[in-house]
Amino acid sequence: MGANKKHEATYGGRFTPTTDGIRDIWVDRKLYHLPKSTGIALVPTVQAEFDRWLEQVRAEAKREALEEAAENLQNHPRLRKTQFAWALYPEHMADKEKTFNECADILRNRAEQIRGIQ
Repeated sequence: MGANKKHEATYGGRFTPTTDGIRDIWVDRKLYHLPKSTGIALVPTVQAEFDRWLEQVRAEAKREALEEAAENLQNHPRLRKTQFAWALYPEHMADKEKTFNECADILRNRAEQIRGIQ
């Protein structure tokens, strides 16, 4: 029985590798051609390379999520400018729109900070 079948039988789902497992495969693949004594000395360097890559991927995912949240906030149904709501409550609707836009700006600013870190 393969790893996927064992995991499925035990947990009711397909096997999902861990970050440490993928890091180990990355290191092994990068260093397999070197003599063992040379490769062992380079393990921390190659692990750090993998970790930097993973942090970039995570930062990009965070940035995209923040930008999507900002976009969703500005397009929220409560801000749809219906003639009725704006006619009856123009000041209230303007305040609501300002608040939503300020929140969206905060999310976008954080996304830009994350982009700058990469």
